[in-house]
Amino acid sequence: MEEDVIDQIMQIKQIKGLIQTNTEGEDVASTIEDEQLAHFMRFLVGYAPLFEKTAELGAIRSIILTSNKNNNLGVFIGKEHSLGVLFARGCSIKKLFSQIKAYLNKLSIGDA
Repeated sequence: MEEDVIDQIMQIKQIKGLIQTNTEGEDVASTIEDEQLAHFMRFLVGYAPLFEKTAELGAIRSIILTSNKNNNLGVFIGKEHSLGVLFARGCSIKKLFSQIKAYLNKLSIGDA
């Protein structure tokens, strides 16, 4: 199931790479070869609960880091899985979020 969803996500034109983690922060699948980048994405997923509590933000579903360079970084947090996504700067974040949310829902259904 995971490989099918990962393949579907990688078909999104603006996606450059992704890492999927489970609720323990362990890698399930990844297309990102840069270990420092993968580690940073896992770090963001792991610290989301601390951000929620400290800043009283409520449930965090995504963290987006934008750059003036070619790529941006997004971390999308689901119930059973999280996805770290490296994507092109010109990509619509709103459209990307809706697509990633749909894929995270597919992963959760596959876990049931």
